[in-house]
Amino acid sequence: MKNDWHYHGHNILTKIKSNYGGNKQAFQHFYQNRYKKFRASLISIKGADLNDVKQKVDILNDYYLSVETFERKYNVSSQSKFRSTLLEEFNGYLFQNIPEIDKLQLDFFNKGIYAGMKIDASGKISIITKDVDFCIGKKFNIKIDDIQLDLIIPIVAIEVKTYLDATMFNEVQFSMQIIKNATPNVKNYVLMERNEVKSDKIISSRADSPLDEMFVLKGNIDQPIDYNTVYEYYQEIYKALTSNLNTKIKMPGRLFNP
Repeated sequence: MKNDWHYHGHNILTKIKSNYGGNKQAFQHFYQNRYKKFRASLISIKGADLNDVKQKVDILNDYYLSVETFERKYNVSSQSKFRSTLLEEFNGYLFQNIPEIDKLQLDFFNKGIYAGMKIDASGKISIITKDVDFCIGKKFNIKIDDIQLDLIIPIVAIEVKTYLDATMFNEVQFSMQIIKNATPNVKNYVLMERNEVKSDKIISSRADSPLDEMFVLKGNIDQPIDYNTVYEYYQEIYKALTSNLNTKIKMPGRLFNP
């Protein structure tokens, strides 16, 4: 794996560099004494059964408490993405040991995901891209009409939210539809801490939604993240990286919903 997907760690380092809120030393101490231990603990867990996932979620929930305490003490705004990048990075710890990632030379991305092609003002071809919070895919270099192009083709695209409201839900669906149009076999997901979208809106949009599934990790803001839901989420992504790439039609037999 080539890309550095430690988005939360990078967020802290950026705050150290910019002396965010005049609290450079506090962020340095947090990075060295809390974040590094959090990262090392998650990397050390190599398995992916229910118990392994539970251990990872226990570490995440414990770290969340440190993040929330730090945010309150040093007035860290939600716009700075100090907290939101944490769940994005956690995806990497969940999926880093899936064999297909090394076998197929896949990687983790969050920027420049392929979303189509167009002819620019000079008459040359250019790539349309979208950013997503977490993507498992592969980067290809292609040549068209003597123009070298880099394509990041997604297999799994994930939007990660601290919470999801109706406006965000519409925006996510629009963004994911663009990616689905460009790469029809991509699997699109939303992973959120909590949900604020009414169930009737979700149900009514399900038939034509570009989203394959949505996962809510806690019932309310005061609850810890539920490890059983994280395990279901892990199994869903694992399935997308295996069966989705090896789909075969069996005959005689059913052609839909086999």
